[in-house]
Amino acid sequence: MFLPENPDAFVALEKTQLEGTQYSTVQIEPGQTITLPQPFMFTVRPTVRHVNARGAEILTEVLCMYDNAGEHFLPGADSLTSPTTQHLAQSKNIFFLFDPTQDVRFRTRLQGLSADPQVGQVLRAFRQDNVLLEMAARIRRHAGIPADEKLRQPLTIVVTKSDIWGGLLPGIDLKNEPYQLEERTSGLILGRVKKDFIEMVSRQIQNLLAETVPEFVSAVNDISAQALYIPVSATGGSTILDPKSGLLKVRASDVKPAWVTVPFLYEFSRWGKLVGSIRKEGPTAE
Repeated sequence: MFLPENPDAFVALEKTQLEGTQYSTVQIEPGQTITLPQPFMFTVRPTVRHVNARGAEILTEVLCMYDNAGEHFLPGADSLTSPTTQHLAQSKNIFFLFDPTQDVRFRTRLQGLSADPQVGQVLRAFRQDNVLLEMAARIRRHAGIPADEKLRQPLTIVVTKSDIWGGLLPGIDLKNEPYQLEERTSGLILGRVKKDFIEMVSRQIQNLLAETVPEFVSAVNDISAQALYIPVSATGGSTILDPKSGLLKVRASDVKPAWVTVPFLYEFSRWGKLVGSIRKEGPTAE
């Protein structure tokens, strides 16, 4: 997908695996091994042209991310020998990916709006709200908090494949990224996210989901008091269905992701200093 030898070749889109190179087997003591998911580690620091470049040593953060598949939240998937989701109890932020094309009610609404093959697929019913509730139950259990207490971490519902369903949000152009770079007279730069716009889009998506998959929004409200809904398209366009393999594929050169950085930038703006924000009352956070 990234830096391919032939950018015009079609590439299959793989889902998160339950085993393989993304996991490490660790021996705790003789005869006892456990399988752990490998984290994705990133260093986040101001660039030399950032307004706070002089404070880079203080402001530099290490971003540690884990990628869990929905199947990790099925009964028996999290065990003493394979604690694949226990890290969530220590997470500062949680991104939950909701796929509208996996719900028959969404696919019905998208008939005639999108020619993407995922809209016409006949799939077994998959209750994504059950995955969300199981995730919350495990976080509460591992964090030792009451079963009726809302999660303490901010919850972002990343609504994927917006290139397919974005037409259900009238008057909103998801092609433009909701941030801007502000250059000072000194030549230094600060990026600012448009929080008002992002939160307005979030409310519209919440309303759309409440109309189409009300049980999912009910589950979100049950576990979080500070949920945000953000549309994302990893490819920026429709996939094709390979008739031979039955796999969804995309031409690498056609990939134009949309809003994929927004969930991160919004959270970074809460940290302050690295990413600023714009609201109607004026810029904030430097």
